[in-house]
Amino acid sequence: MIRNIFFAIILVALFACSGPRGNSAGIINSERISKTEFINTYRSYTANFQLQNQRMPTTEEKVDVYKDSWNYLTRKVVLQQHFKRHQISASEQEVIDTLLTNIPPFLLNNPALMINGKFSHDLYNQSVRYDSPLNMSAIRNSYRESYVPVQKLKEKMIDEDLSSKKKSGRIADIVVSKADFELVVFDPLAMEPMLSDSEIEAFYQRNLQRFAMDPIYSLEYLSLPVKPRDEDRIYTEAVTDSIYRQVLAGKSFETVIEEKQEQVPGINLLDPGFVLIENIDEDILETLEILDNNKYSSPIALGHGFAIFQKLQRTKSMLSYRALQIPPILSPNTINSHHSQAVGALNLARDLGAKTAADELELELTRKDTLSVNDLWYSDKLVVDKVISELMNHKKGDFLEPVYSTITGNWLVIRLTENQVNRVYPLENVRHIIVPELMAMGQRSMA
Repeated sequence: MIRNIFFAIILVALFACSGPRGNSAGIINSERISKTEFINTYRSYTANFQLQNQRMPTTEEKVDVYKDSWNYLTRKVVLQQHFKRHQISASEQEVIDTLLTNIPPFLLNNPALMINGKFSHDLYNQSVRYDSPLNMSAIRNSYRESYVPVQKLKEKMIDEDLSSKKKSGRIADIVVSKADFELVVFDPLAMEPMLSDSEIEAFYQRNLQRFAMDPIYSLEYLSLPVKPRDEDRIYTEAVTDSIYRQVLAGKSFETVIEEKQEQVPGINLLDPGFVLIENIDEDILETLEILDNNKYSSPIALGHGFAIFQKLQRTKSMLSYRALQIPPILSPNTINSHHSQAVGALNLARDLGAKTAADELELELTRKDTLSVNDLWYSDKLVVDKVISELMNHKKGDFLEPVYSTITGNWLVIRLTENQVNRVYPLENVRHIIVPELMAMGQRSMA
């Protein structure tokens, strides 16, 4: 800001004339430049700098932006005065004809004007005339106010037979000639930056992750149990008995899990806390009721695996307990032999639909609706985590590849019935957040 003031003081000393007043930011060749016009020009040059350099200008670079803004306004005033003197203007049709004849090079790679990776003259011509698919109103305004009149001015001066080197130099002098002007220094933080809908939309699109809503998904699945072979069942019983003896000897559930994770994939601790008596499975309740607090049950068959229950505390209507869940320990051959059945069920479900496939295979179709990423909709958390990890790669209606649960000993065929993992709040719902931020950024960029 100090450098800006210094620059302004120098300019005042060099080009002093009647000083600006009121809402003026400066005077060029006796023509007053409003603060609003200068602010808009300064913001435009700042935005161009940021676009080209992917950062805001430093304090030193802001001085250059400041100079560039006044140089632009100086050229504009000088040219407008010459246009008036020579009675030069540009009609809308002249602008359109010029654009149709001479395509601005920077538009040749614009995605909005591409078809199959190639520039489309039809789309360009349509945009020039009707602003669709590309809004070219700003370009037309620039051509009407500057480009076309400048070409006419050149022709006018050539018509006046300015052929000598000295006279032809006047064409360049018009654009770069020194003008008498004086500037004022003002506080940009006191100005209200003007925001367009396109600026607000662009900020919203760049920051969608900030306006994300909680993901929601729904699914349905078929469960295909893997029946253990005799050798699997015998081995699972032996490991369970060994674990039970360790627990009775004082080893905690947590220690058992830590030590047995590799030998027993899927071994798990269930700790639901206090549960209403009416919500506890009758067989489990019968097992727990005969235990004293902090005592363990003998292994109880649970599906093809086992569970060892620990009763913690009983109240009048609730019961707190934990359970060490020991899944069936299946050999890879057993698991893989059922994988082909799971793939067959998947193909059938894709062809006929999940419900029809469930009826044909005499399997239950389970639905889970309106789930968040924090919902444990299946007893095996690894299965839930696997599905969540696939949400970004699938859309509503997709089937996932079969997933095996070591906890339940089942292959699951899963279909996403809803997938809104990328939900964001609509722009209108967050506009009140965006506008103050952009206003503050605009004020800082002018400072």
